[in-house]
Amino acid sequence: MELFNIILLIALSIISTNAIAKTYKCVDENGDIIYSQTACESDQKTDKVIGGNKRRVDAENCGFAERFAMKVTLSMRSGTGAQKTIERYGGINSLSKSTIGIINYIYSYADALDIPASKITALTVTKCKAKSFGDVTCEDFPDEFQVGVNSCDEEEREEALKQNKMRKRMNVQDRTGIKLENDNEEANKKEKKKSEKKRIEECKESYDLQLENIRISMRKNNSSSQRDRLKDEKKELQKKRYSECR
Repeated sequence: MELFNIILLIALSIISTNAIAKTYKCVDENGDIIYSQTACESDQKTDKVIGGNKRRVDAENCGFAERFAMKVTLSMRSGTGAQKTIERYGGINSLSKSTIGIINYIYSYADALDIPASKITALTVTKCKAKSFGDVTCEDFPDEFQVGVNSCDEEEREEALKQNKMRKRMNVQDRTGIKLENDNEEANKKEKKKSEKKRIEECKESYDLQLENIRISMRKNNSSSQRDRLKDEKKELQKKRYSECR
C-alpha cells in the first residue's frame, strides 16, 4: 500500500509539473506591467492572458533570445562594440536586465574569433533555458527587435503566421492556375494541329479523286479540243491542290 501511495505521489507530481498554466499580464495604476501566474488584483487591469504549457512558453521566449543573440553576435563580428550596440537599442536605461545580460554575455566572446556566431548563439540559448538571464520574455527585448518578429503578442503572431500561410497557399493556387492554363493552351494547340492535319489529308484526297477521273477520261478516245480541255482542267486542279491543301 505504501509503495502504491509513493507511485501515486510521483505521478501527481509529474502531472502537476506539465499542467497547463496561465500567465497574466497585469497593469497597475502607475502603468507598470506585472506578469503573474495568478489572476490580476482587483485594482489592476488585465492586459492579456497567455495560456499554454510553461515549458513551451519558456522555449518560445528563448527562441526570441536566439534570434536576438544572432543579430547581436553578427553585429559584434562586423566590428560593432558593445556600447554602440546598447545605444542602438535605446541606451542602457531603456533596456531590460535580461537584454543587457544577453548582450554582455555575447560580448564576452568578442576576442574569441575562432568560435562561430552559430555556436555563440547556441550557448546563449542554453544560458536562457537555464534562467541565467532571469525569466526572459519577448517584451524584454528592444522595440526595434519586437517589430522584426512582427509582435510579442501570441495571438497577433498566430494571426500573422495564418496570413503568411494563406498568402503561400494563394501563390500555390496561382501557380497551379497558370500551369492548368498553360496545359489547356498546349492541349488546344495539339487539337488544332490534329484538325489541320486531317483537313489537309481530306483536301488532298478530294483533289486526287478528281485528278484520277481526269486521267481516266484522257485515256479515252477524245478529240483534240477535249484533250486540251482535260489538260487545262488537270493543271488547274493540280494548282488548287498545291495552294489549298497545305
